[in-house]
Amino acid sequence: MVCNVRRKFFFRDHSYARVDPKGHIIHTIASSLDEAYGFKDDISFSTACTSSANALGYAYEVMKKGVYQRVLVVGFDTLSSTTVLGFDALGVLSTQPCRPFDEACQGMNVSEGIAVLLLEHAPTKGCVQLKGVGYSSDAHHMAQPSPHGEGAIKAMQNALACEGVLPEEVAYINAHGTGTQANDKSEACAIETLFGAQPFVSSTKSITGHTLGAAGALEAIVCAMALQKQIIPPSTALQTPENKALQFVYEPYSMPFRYALSNSLAFGGNNTSLLFGVCDED
Repeated sequence: MVCNVRRKFFFRDHSYARVDPKGHIIHTIASSLDEAYGFKDDISFSTACTSSANALGYAYEVMKKGVYQRVLVVGFDTLSSTTVLGFDALGVLSTQPCRPFDEACQGMNVSEGIAVLLLEHAPTKGCVQLKGVGYSSDAHHMAQPSPHGEGAIKAMQNALACEGVLPEEVAYINAHGTGTQANDKSEACAIETLFGAQPFVSSTKSITGHTLGAAGALEAIVCAMALQKQIIPPSTALQTPENKALQFVYEPYSMPFRYALSNSLAFGGNNTSLLFGVCDED
């Protein structure tokens, strides 16, 4: 689980009187759910924009090892002055709806959200499975990725290796695609290097904004629904791609496909890729 709870009572009231310490610790959501339902165990992740992607990766690992039969993953993040002003200080906020991968991109839109997924060990035919997870830590820079995307490449390679899936078998990539120049150039370069122009690519942050710690779980749901419906989701605001080699999606596109990859890339070179696929087993 991930809990990136940021409240702003103090900044509004200039007092700690209404601040409940229990609502600000990393495992607030996990503790609340455990109190209500009595789960066997819980763990919380706070790794910036990869938080809930890492939670899904952990769920994949413990089920793969037979530790648990079912895992509930909650990705959550909420707006706060501290977060928004932090990104503003970096000069990466857009005054318009964000346009990931566009030549005219101005920056990102900070948003908030919650996404909940229940993962089960025993697949059924036609279900969507989390097929693999890949991690990397390139540590190129505290706030910027490597220009050539070495960390993203390694994370995607590691995710594919879990099931021996070849790059040419991946039909859709839900890119991290924040709308910032540094991220988009790096990630586009990474995708082009590993996949060429074969897969369809979009950033659904053009629709949802960047939900930060919730983004990994939210975009996992997007990938799962895309596979269920066999529809490739678009980048709604994209007009003129900076990277001309990639196959970006401008409108929802129906086609049969089996594998989708979702990228989450965070500060400090903390990268996570999740591989999703349709189960063909009985």
